[in-house]
Amino acid sequence: MDSIIAERRLNAIHGHLVPVVVVGAGSHSNDLRSNPTAGEFLCEKGYSVVLPEKLQTGKWNVYRSACSPFKLVTRFPDHPDIGTLHDNFVHAVDTFRDYKYLGTRIRVDGTIGEYKWMTYGEAGTARAAIGSGLLFHGIPKGSCVGFYFINRPEWLIVDHACSAYSLVSVPLYDTLGPDAVKYIVNHADVKAIFCVPQTLNSVSYMLLDSGSQLVMGVVKDFIPLELQLRGFFNEIPSVHLIVVVGGMDNELPSLPPSTEIQIVTYAKLLSEGRGNPQPFSPPNPNDVATICYTSGTTGTPKGVVLTHGNLIANAAGCSIATKFYPSDIYISYLPLAHIYERGFQVLLAYFGVAVGFYQGDNMELMNDLVALRPTIFCSVPRLYNRIYAGILSAVKSSGPLKERLFNAAYNSKRQAIMNGIHLRLDICVFPFCPLLEGNNPSPLWDKLVFNKIKAKLGGRVRFFSSGASPLSPDILDFLKICFGGRVLEGYGMTESSCVISMMDEGDNLSGHVGSPNPACEIKLVDVPEMNYTSDDEPHPRGEICVRGPIIFQGYYKDEVHTKEVLDEDGWLHTGDIGLWLPGGRLKIIDRKKNIFKLAQGEYISPEKIENVYAKCRFISQCFIYGDSLNSSLVAIVSVDQDVLKTWAATEGIKYKDLEQLCNDRAARAAVLLRDIKQRNISPKQFRTCMRSSLHQIPLLRCSCEANAIKMQTVKDKKDLQILPRLPTFLNSAERRLNAIHGHLVPVVCGGAGSHSGLRANPTAGEFLCEQGYSVVLPEKLKTGKWNVYRSARSPFKLVTRFPDHPDIGTLHDNFIHAVDTFRDYKYLGTRIQADGTVGEYKWMTYGEAGTARTAIGSGLIYHGIPKGSCVGLYFINRPEWLIVDHACSAYSLVSVPLYDTLGPDAVKYIVNHADVKAIFCVPQTLNSLLNFLSEIPSVHLVVVVGGKENEVPSLPPSTGLQIVTYANLLSQGRRNLQPFSPPKPDDVATICYTSGTTGTPKGVVLTHGNLIANAAGCSTGTTFYPSDVYISYLPLAHIYERAYQVALVYFGVAVGFYQGDNMKLMDDLVALQPTIFCSVPRLYNRIYAGIVNAVKSSGPLKERLFNAAYNSKKHAIMNGKSPSPLWDKLVFNKIKAKLGGRIRFLSSGASPLSPDVLDFLKICFGCRVVEGYGMTETSCVISSMEEGDNLSGHVGSPNPACEIKLVDVPEMNYTSDDQPYPRGEICVRGPIVFQGYYKDKVQTREVLDEDGWLHTGDIGLWLYGGRLKIIDRKKNIFKLAQGEYIAPEKIENVYAKCKFIAQCFIYGDSLNSSLVAIVSVDHDVLKAWAASEGIKLRGFEFAKAVTLVLEPFTMENGLLTPTFKAINSQFFLICGQIKRPQAKEYFAKAISNMYAELATSDPSPKN
Repeated sequence: MDSIIAERRLNAIHGHLVPVVVVGAGSHSNDLRSNPTAGEFLCEKGYSVVLPEKLQTGKWNVYRSACSPFKLVTRFPDHPDIGTLHDNFVHAVDTFRDYKYLGTRIRVDGTIGEYKWMTYGEAGTARAAIGSGLLFHGIPKGSCVGFYFINRPEWLIVDHACSAYSLVSVPLYDTLGPDAVKYIVNHADVKAIFCVPQTLNSVSYMLLDSGSQLVMGVVKDFIPLELQLRGFFNEIPSVHLIVVVGGMDNELPSLPPSTEIQIVTYAKLLSEGRGNPQPFSPPNPNDVATICYTSGTTGTPKGVVLTHGNLIANAAGCSIATKFYPSDIYISYLPLAHIYERGFQVLLAYFGVAVGFYQGDNMELMNDLVALRPTIFCSVPRLYNRIYAGILSAVKSSGPLKERLFNAAYNSKRQAIMNGIHLRLDICVFPFCPLLEGNNPSPLWDKLVFNKIKAKLGGRVRFFSSGASPLSPDILDFLKICFGGRVLEGYGMTESSCVISMMDEGDNLSGHVGSPNPACEIKLVDVPEMNYTSDDEPHPRGEICVRGPIIFQGYYKDEVHTKEVLDEDGWLHTGDIGLWLPGGRLKIIDRKKNIFKLAQGEYISPEKIENVYAKCRFISQCFIYGDSLNSSLVAIVSVDQDVLKTWAATEGIKYKDLEQLCNDRAARAAVLLRDIKQRNISPKQFRTCMRSSLHQIPLLRCSCEANAIKMQTVKDKKDLQILPRLPTFLNSAERRLNAIHGHLVPVVCGGAGSHSGLRANPTAGEFLCEQGYSVVLPEKLKTGKWNVYRSARSPFKLVTRFPDHPDIGTLHDNFIHAVDTFRDYKYLGTRIQADGTVGEYKWMTYGEAGTARTAIGSGLIYHGIPKGSCVGLYFINRPEWLIVDHACSAYSLVSVPLYDTLGPDAVKYIVNHADVKAIFCVPQTLNSLLNFLSEIPSVHLVVVVGGKENEVPSLPPSTGLQIVTYANLLSQGRRNLQPFSPPKPDDVATICYTSGTTGTPKGVVLTHGNLIANAAGCSTGTTFYPSDVYISYLPLAHIYERAYQVALVYFGVAVGFYQGDNMKLMDDLVALQPTIFCSVPRLYNRIYAGIVNAVKSSGPLKERLFNAAYNSKKHAIMNGKSPSPLWDKLVFNKIKAKLGGRIRFLSSGASPLSPDVLDFLKICFGCRVVEGYGMTETSCVISSMEEGDNLSGHVGSPNPACEIKLVDVPEMNYTSDDQPYPRGEICVRGPIVFQGYYKDKVQTREVLDEDGWLHTGDIGLWLYGGRLKIIDRKKNIFKLAQGEYIAPEKIENVYAKCKFIAQCFIYGDSLNSSLVAIVSVDHDVLKAWAASEGIKLRGFEFAKAVTLVLEPFTMENGLLTPTFKAINSQFFLICGQIKRPQAKEYFAKAISNMYAELATSDPSPKN
C-alpha cells in the first residue's frame, strides 16, 4: 500500500524532480530512487501556483503568482535597496535627473497652453524645499499632513516631501463633504493642510452646525470669510499651518495670532524652505507612509494605515509583470487621493516615467489627451464604456461603406490577436492585402481606420489599465484592437495598498482580474450561507482573503473594525466573492458584505444584481435595496441622459423635459426590455414594474429581481427621501452612491486601526526562501535542512528537455532537428585545404553534414561494428570529429574520446577497458597505435582521418584488423546506406575518461539524456542564433567543448575549427570573425596583460584616452546604461579586432577568472561574459552566471537541470550553518549527473550516495542572491605534526597570486610541522623581479623552504593531469591538476633536502 501511495504522490506532482540513477561497473540499471523536496509538492496552475495553507494539515488553497512562488515580493528585484517611498524617489532623481517628470498646461495666470515640464532633478529640489519649509514652521517628524486639492504637480512634490522628512500624508477627498473632512483632520491629528483657493473656501463653510443642509460650493455671502475660518478652526485645533497651492499672498485671509494658525502660499513655503534647508529624515520601511480614509458604506470614514514597505511591495510586485520606460508619458486625472492612482505613481517614479496632469476639468480631458499624447492611460470601465459606445455610434452613423470597412478591419485584427500573432505596425510587405499569410493583419487597417481612433487619446497609448469595477470582455477586446495596446485589468483595494491581482501579459482571456500580485497570496474561504465553497468544482469559490507585505497595518485608532477584517493569521477578509478559473486566474462574482435576506428567506447580494443591470446602456448608476420585511427588491437608477434623449428621438417619443420622460412607465419598460434582449440577457432577470416612486410590488416569477425602479436625473438625495419608513436605508444608500460616483475600488467591511504588524502563519510557500538567482528548498519535507538550491528559472521541475522542443531526447534527435531546421545554413568550417595549405574558411552545411553522418555510420555497420559498440576518437578538433560523433549517436554507438596528450599507456588502458571496436585517428596518432596494436585485441577497425590510401599500412588478415581511410569509409557507407538505429534517452552516449590525480583513468558514463538535459538547462538562460559563428579550439575530448557543441547544434550555429596549432589561433580568429568564444582564464589573463602593457607603452596621451574611455564605459555598464559608441570607435574597436571584431559572447571555465579581468573583457569587447563551474561527471555545467549579473568572483546559480547542496566538512571547519555564507562540500543531483564510473562500483559509490547526490570534492559557499563560489578542495587534505589540517590547493592558489610563480606544489605530512614548496617560475617575470602581492596565511601555512625549478609541471613528465596545460608564455590551452603522489616521488630528493635544511636551521621539534 505504501508503494501505491508513493507512486500516486509522484504522479500527482507531475514529475517535478528527475531522480538520479546511480550506475556502477558499467551496468545500465533503470532503477529510480526518489527523495522528494518541498518543491515537488507545489502544483503549478499556469499564471498562479497553489500551495497548502499549512505544511502538514492544510488544504491546497493558497495561490501565489507563478512569477514569484517561493517568496512574496517585498522589494524591486533590480533594486532591493529601495525600501521606502523616499528611497524610490531618490533612485528616480539619481537615475533620471534630467528627464521630464511633472507637466501641466495651466499657466501662472490661469490660461491653458502647451505642456511645460519639471524634471526629476527639479522636482527633487522642490521636494527638499517644501519639506524644509514644513520643518521651518515647526511641523515635527511623524506628523500628519493633509492634502485637500485635486491632481496637480504640487500634490506629488508635497507627497515626496512627506516621505523625505518622515511625515505622514493624509489625503482629504474634495468630494467627501465638510463633516467627513473635519472628522478626518481631528481623527488623524493633522498638523498641516495643503489646499487650493477653492478648498480653502470650502473649509470655511464647514463651521455650520451639523443640522444645517449645505451643498458644496454654495457661498454664504452674509458670513465674512475671516469669521467663517475662525469658527471652523476652533473645531480642528490640531492644525497649525495651512498652505494654499496656487494662491496669491494678497488674497489670503488674515487671522489673529490667537488662532495659533498660519496661512501661507505654496510659493512662500517653497521660498522659506530654500532659505532654511534641512537634512532629510529618512523613514524606515515599517514607518507609516500614509493614512487613507475610505468613506465606506456605513458610519464614519476609516483610516487605512499603510507603511512605506506596503506601498513599495505593491509597486515591486507589479513591476515584475509590467515594465515602463523614461520615454513613456502618463496622464494623471484619476484622484490622487485614491489608492488606484497613488499606487501607480510609485511605480511610475521607479521607472522614470513623465507624468502630465489634466486641467482639473473632466470635460476637458479629451483635449488634454490630444495635447499630451500619453503612452500610458489608466481609467475606469465607465469611461472605457463611453469611448466604446461613442466609437460604435460614430461608425453606425458614418454610412454603410465605412461601416463595412470598419467591420472588416476590426474582425481581421481581432482574429490575429486571438491567434496570438504579434501585430507589427512598422512593416507592410503587401500593403493592400487585407489578410496576410497566417492571419497577420496589414498595417493598412491602422492607416485607414484605427489611427483616427487612436488620435482621440493622443495617438500613442500602448498601455491601458482598468480598475474599480469589471470591464466587459467586449470592451477589453475593443481597446486591444482599436488602440493596439496592452489592456490590463486588475483588482484591489485600499487595504491591500492597491493591487491584489492583475492580468498577465499575453493572456487573451477576458472576464477575470488575473493572477495574484507577486507581493501577496490569495485563498478563498467558504461562505456556506451563500453556497460558496473552496471545494466547488470545476471552479473553487469563496470569500477572497489576502495576505502578504502589501496588507495594511489596520484601521487607525480602531482595533474593533481591524479585527473584523484582519484575522489572527494575518489574512485580510475582503468581503468579495471570487472563483478560480483555469490557469490560476481570479474572477470576482459576488459580494459578501452587502447581503440581506428577503421575507421568503432568499439571500440577496445587491451588487451582483446591480452589475447585471449595469449592462443596460441607459443605466449610469444603479442602487438595489431589499430587507427581511419584504419579498421583493426595489431600485434607484441614475440614467445616462444623452443615451435616453437619443433613444426617445429614435422612438418618436415626445416629452416636455427629462423628468417627464423618466416618469413615463411604458417608455421606461420598453427601453429596458429592448436593450436587454439586444444584449442576449434573459428578460427574466429584468421583468420589472416601474413606478414613479420607490415601493414594493410582488413578482411571482423571481423574488431576487428588482421589482420597482425609480429612474432619475441625478437628484439622488431628494429622491431618497421617498422612503420615510426606512430611515437606516437613507445614509447607507447615499454613501454607496457616493462610492460609485467616486470610482472607488471595492469597499471592504469596516475595521479599526491599530498599528500592529501582520501576524504570520507561514504557508509551505513561505518556507521556500528565494535567493535572487536561486531558490532554496528543504532536502526532506519534514526533517530536512533548508539547504537545497535550484535555479530560480525552473524551481518546480528540473529541466530535462529543451522547453521549446520537448521531443528532443537524444543527441540524434538534436542533430535531426538541426538538419531539418537549418539544412542550408553553414555548420562546419575549416581553413585547411585538401593539399594541406591554409586559406579562407570553407563550409559544410547542416544538410551536407547530415549526409556525411549517415555515410560514416553506414560504413561502420558495413565493417561489422555492432550496435552498442564503443568507438574511439583519437585526434584533435576538426570537422570529422563531430561527424563521427553524430554517426555514433544515429546508430546507437558509444563514443570514447582518446586524448592525444594522454600518452600510449593511458590510451592502451582505455581501449581495453572500454572494449573499443573501432578507432578514428589521424596519421600522427596512427603511428602511436601501430606500436601497441597487438595489445588492444578488441579493435577491429582503424579509420585514418586525412590519410591517403597509398600511405596506409597493410596488415595481414590474421590480425583481424582493418585500416582504412576516412574517405574510403565514407565511400563504402554511401554505397551501403543503412537505416538509423536511434538510441533512447537512457542509452549511453559516451564514456569520457578522466585522468584524475591517482591511479588509472576512470570512465564517466554519460547518457543521451544527461547531455541533452545539460544543454537544455543552459539554453533557458543563453540563446544563440544561426547567424552566430563559434571557433572550436578547446579539446573536443573534454566535456567543456563537447557540451557546448550540443547547444550550438540546437541553435544552428556555425562552427569553425582552428588549424590545430595554438600559435596560429589569433590568425584563425581574425579570419573566422567568431561571435562566440570559449576559453580559459589563463588565455584571458594573457589578453588582459597584453592590452594593459600596450596601453602603458603607448604614451601619456593615449593612456589617458584609454582610461577615460574605460572608466566612462564601465560606469555606464555598471549602471545599466548604454555607453557612448564614440569610445568604441576611438579605442575599443581596435581591441575587438584582435578576436575578429564580432565577439558578443565570452565564456570562461576550468578555473576562477579574476573580477578585474572579467570586467575588463565586458568593457573592452562590449559583450556578455559568462563564468561557470562544472565537471565531466555532471555532463559539464553545474552552475553559471546569469545575464545581467554584474557581480564577479563567483560561478553563478545552479543549472536549471540540477540542484545543489553544501555538506558539512567538519575537519576543515566548513558547515552549511556558517553565517553569513553557508559553506561545505558541493553536492549535485539531477538529470545531468552521470550514471557512474564504467566497470567501477567502488569509486562510483565514493562519489554517488544512495540518494543520488554527487559529491564533487569541491568546497563552496553561497553568496547573496544564491550565487555559488568555489573556495577550496576537500580531497587533497593532510595533517601536520601539530594536528593542523592543510588544504594544499588553497595555499597554492594564494601563492599563485605572486606574478613570478607559474606553478606551485605544496607538500607536508604528519611527521613535520612545516610546509615546503616546489615552485616553477615564470622565466620572463623572474628576470624582471617585483615585490609579491600581500599574501596572508597563518603561520603554519607558510612554506618554510622553497625549491625553484625551471622545468614546468607537464603531462610529459607525469606531474599534470591532461585537463588544461601550459603551451607557452602566450597561451594556456589546458590547465591541469598536479598529480601529488607522482610529484612527491619526482621531487623526493628536493623535498628531503628542504626538510634537512630546515632541521639544521629551525630548532623547533618536528612532532
